[in-house]
Amino acid sequence: MKMSSYILLVVVAALTMSLCDAITGDILRSLKSDIASLSRAAVHSRRPRNDVKQLTPNQKSEIVDAHNALRAREGSSNMELVSYDEEMEKEAKEDVMNCAKFEDTYEEMGQNRFDNGASKSINLTSAIQSWYDEKSNYDYDRVRCSEVKPCARYLQLVWAAPIRVGCAYKDDCPDGERILVCNYLPKPKENEKPYAKGRACSRCENRAWWCPKQLCHSECKTVSESCPWKTCAAVCHSCATVDNKTCRCNCVGGGWGIDCSEPCVDNSRYCGPGKQFPDRKSCRSHGILGLEKCPAMCGICTPIKDFNCPPVYGPASDPHKQDDAPSSPAISLFIKVQLLTTCMSAMVIVAITVHIGLDSTM
Repeated sequence: MKMSSYILLVVVAALTMSLCDAITGDILRSLKSDIASLSRAAVHSRRPRNDVKQLTPNQKSEIVDAHNALRAREGSSNMELVSYDEEMEKEAKEDVMNCAKFEDTYEEMGQNRFDNGASKSINLTSAIQSWYDEKSNYDYDRVRCSEVKPCARYLQLVWAAPIRVGCAYKDDCPDGERILVCNYLPKPKENEKPYAKGRACSRCENRAWWCPKQLCHSECKTVSESCPWKTCAAVCHSCATVDNKTCRCNCVGGGWGIDCSEPCVDNSRYCGPGKQFPDRKSCRSHGILGLEKCPAMCGICTPIKDFNCPPVYGPASDPHKQDDAPSSPAISLFIKVQLLTTCMSAMVIVAITVHIGLDSTM
């Protein structure tokens, strides 16, 4: 083989390897991360047996995902996303050291515990599912648990407020027991329903409609990388519009409220001269109460009759929208494996060709 042909093969090989590296970069970095996690786990396994097991980033993500998936099943209008909190994890590590099988009682912080006895290692998702399964012991309408079966762990898991959770795991308790502890902020309030029922994200804390995973993301204020427009699930009525930056309904057509569906009508018992709210100035001095009782007089909406408009939807709630390229984790993994296999095959072919070329030049 001529030297020029050999050089061309080497260049092609280099370009092929570079392209494959670009295509499979995410996969290779993921593998590197997994190997690093295994290395850390090996280090922790050599520590004294009385240490609390260190949760990996993947395990922390599993805890958050399990909580959010179960919370999304409740059919709640104000259920917030769960986030992982390292400070809560530190508290959990302190609490798990004594291997107690009962929850510690804190004034402001909640806690769930799982005891796996002396059997195999704890499956995090299954443990969290067992807390959720206490749902059958709770009467939502009567706001109380069964008299003979507990439901406190379920209530903590589905408390609607923005929940921060941190967990710790210990596998060398007496008699080979394994204990999982998760600490939470805030703690559920007694004699209050854990969440409001209704359309997902229709009553979020910040009165906007950011709705990733069918849960409110009230930390979102405007469109950003962490708050993409595609997660806006607004449903606006009464000829309203959707603000494409804040994911809020602009009530310009005669309604008011978070979705502009409330009629712009004053309650005559409260509004007008000689009553609790005599004028617009008095509305503001009484805060939200005056605005709710006298929306027209207070100027938060304009009475307009005979407006009959279809609802306006954000991208996450539009019933007419179809995803152009629906995907799933399984499909995504399949595509990545196919790309990796293709690139590896290409590099093997190029390597064999170069080897043959080298032999022919000798």
